[in-house]
Amino acid sequence: APPGIDEGLAALVADGVREAVVYPHFLAPGRHSRDDIPERLARAAAAHPGLRVRLAEPLGTHPGLLDIMLDRIAAAKPLPGDG
Repeated sequence: APPGIDEGLAALVADGVREAVVYPHFLAPGRHSRDDIPERLARAAAAHPGLRVRLAEPLGTHPGLLDIMLDRIAAAKPLPGDG
């Protein structure tokens, strides 16, 4: 979905941003976060030599994820009309 990586970085640079952290919003690492995004990001960043770009890891198997899931399960509310 727009904007793509090229357009996103260009917009940040136009706004005066000097450092960007890219977080691939994926639950688990895979081909996109491991290969596609770093390649596209490197190409786009090369067009903006004054911009520092860092790439964060996807959420993956972060130890806190299980705690969050258990909290959400414990806080689940019954649907209306559920007896």
